[in-house]
Amino acid sequence: MKRNSILQSRKQHGVTLVEMLIVIAIMGILAAVLVPTIGAVRKSMQQSGIALEVKNISAAIETYKQTYGDYPPDGSNIVVFQRHIQVAFPRIAPAELQNLINLIDLKDANGNSTGRTIIDPAEALVFFLGGFSDDPRFPFTGEGGPLSPVRRDPIFDFAAGRLTQSTNTFNIGTAANPILVPLSTDEERLFGATSSDIFPAYIPSSSDIPFIYLDHRTYMPRPLYSFNGNLVPPAQYPPIGSTFLQVGIHRGAVRAYRSDQPRQSTAEDIFPYKWLGEGSFQLISAGVDDNLGDPLALLDGNGNPQNKQFPSQKLFSEGDRSNITSFSEGVLEGGR
Repeated sequence: MKRNSILQSRKQHGVTLVEMLIVIAIMGILAAVLVPTIGAVRKSMQQSGIALEVKNISAAIETYKQTYGDYPPDGSNIVVFQRHIQVAFPRIAPAELQNLINLIDLKDANGNSTGRTIIDPAEALVFFLGGFSDDPRFPFTGEGGPLSPVRRDPIFDFAAGRLTQSTNTFNIGTAANPILVPLSTDEERLFGATSSDIFPAYIPSSSDIPFIYLDHRTYMPRPLYSFNGNLVPPAQYPPIGSTFLQVGIHRGAVRAYRSDQPRQSTAEDIFPYKWLGEGSFQLISAGVDDNLGDPLALLDGNGNPQNKQFPSQKLFSEGDRSNITSFSEGVLEGGR
């Protein structure tokens, strides 16, 4: 009888303070172990999602080349841009081409053409993969083209809500014949620009910095594509003259990467390593940290050209290692 009474007393007593503290301590230990693991898994899944989209967009770029006989330009050189349009749309009306060139011609503070366009290497991706009009003479301003109110028949199906398009419109026509096209928000949001930007970019699902497309013809300044006798600077993002508005959130800048594969130097290109995406393109995402990598000067202290290299990671910064590209299996830190 006495033993049963002791057991009943213990049951009624319930959980002791020490037992509760032990449980809390165990839960704290589990949280300390699991939270970083969950965070790492989540980051890995986000990176995998971006890498898959890079792969799909790259396939769309190859489809574009098969369709139009040429890789799309990235907007950083107006000579390359105009030559491409003449190849891709041989029946284009002269006025259509000239109006487009007039619209995108980037001028300096004195009103002189710079040899570049107002379409940056992020916006070029959407401009060329988003669909054109069926009218061969008016592929841009015709119904369904990039300079019409609504595009159609895209080569790549951009996910709804991730194009930097506003509900506001801008008239690129005249008062008598208006052509109202949606405004874009990427330059205002990232660079603080106040101009009437009508060229949207495409944002990854887990990043704020858009996908960046670099055309092989503009990896470096080339005499073949010089403008008014002057070499045009290489493609880069943010574009030359622009920096991120919220530097603490969006960081860095990117140009085309070199490989570690040796090549024979030439008078035009004395760098002794091949380009990645040589003869084609590079597609780059800043990754989930929104950091493209520390900017690298075009020339080193001795006046020699310099480029970051993969997979050796020569001249890389931490931001470069998190980039996800068309020439890597996921993030660039996977290189040796």
